[in-house]
Amino acid sequence: MNKHLSAATILTAIVISSSAFACSCAMPFSPGQHIETTDVIFEGKVTSRTKALMNATTTFMVLTALKGDFEKTVTVTHPISGAACGYSFAEDYSGLVFASYVDGKLLTNLCRMMPVDQGIESYRRALDLSLAE
Repeated sequence: MNKHLSAATILTAIVISSSAFACSCAMPFSPGQHIETTDVIFEGKVTSRTKALMNATTTFMVLTALKGDFEKTVTVTHPISGAACGYSFAEDYSGLVFASYVDGKLLTNLCRMMPVDQGIESYRRALDLSLAE
């Protein structure tokens, strides 16, 4: 019996185990439902980013507050790993941020930020409607 595993066997094991821990968003929400279940929505510009072992922290200058009460500078924590629904903000990111409070900290992830990646126009219309009510 060969004591060494083939590269194909190792690769197969990695693919199977990583798919067992893959990110899964409980979507799709309608834009209105997503807005309703999100604590904070703002247009912001990244001013700094730091990474730790499992999470990153991104600080934004708030350009336009759309939902929630917060300062002109907001810090959001988010997972790095794709398996944890990680989301990465580019150093020059400027745009909408969707986040919610957990234990007093603002958190976001791939699922919360999904509108940004899928087309934001329907969310802009829903935000205009929800703010008008």
